[in-house]
Amino acid sequence: MHELSVAADICRAVAEHAAGRPVERLTIEVGALSCVNPEALDFALDEVAEAEGVSLGQWTIEPVPARARCACGHEYEAENLVEPCPACSGFDREYVAGDTVLVRQLIVVERNDEAD
Repeated sequence: MHELSVAADICRAVAEHAAGRPVERLTIEVGALSCVNPEALDFALDEVAEAEGVSLGQWTIEPVPARARCACGHEYEAENLVEPCPACSGFDREYVAGDTVLVRQLIVVERNDEAD
């Protein structure tokens, strides 16, 4: 289950960027071609955050569909890896989206350390 290592990487990155400040919200994008199961990642985030003592605040995992660009120039949402281009029925394409896991948004609570 590589979602565990993905969750550990996310927790480390969040802890580093939050720098001790409380995390309010975290939004993670999971691409359809990333080979990461969103439900397994959700479970792994909960387990790793608790084990590492990292506060992730409220998090959301958003699916990102796969997008392909065919040699004919047509760009389309790909349902699977073996689907031909809907415009020309060709298979000469590149995938331009949906193959990554990305922390899209991290909101931390800013502290006001000024003493009155």
